[in-house]
Amino acid sequence: MYTVEFQKRGLPHIHLLVWLAEEDKLRTTADIDAVLSAELPNPEVDPLGYDSVVKYMLHGPCGGANANAPCMRDKKNSRKDKCSKHFPKDFNSATTFDKSGCAIYRRRDSGIQVQKGVQF
Repeated sequence: MYTVEFQKRGLPHIHLLVWLAEEDKLRTTADIDAVLSAELPNPEVDPLGYDSVVKYMLHGPCGGANANAPCMRDKKNSRKDKCSKHFPKDFNSATTFDKSGCAIYRRRDSGIQVQKGVQF
């Protein structure tokens, strides 16, 4: 099941619901780490991966760098002082689960950096 939505700039994106067979469900942190990453790829090892993540997959800028970002507004379109997506995220040496069972992804501090910002 899926739905296609168009963002404010006319760009389509998809919301997809997938049912996994019982044996394919991600149950452990090792299962999650095997298929998901919340880290920047090393540009020397995986330049295409790095370029793709930097170009298409980074959130922001928001907060002090861009208080007018869509994530800095609530559902009533009032300004907020914090990102609604909870960025920036803290570094985590390992994937864990929070009290509700949601995964908190591993985000190791590899020293790899990228600047994504706005010019004033």
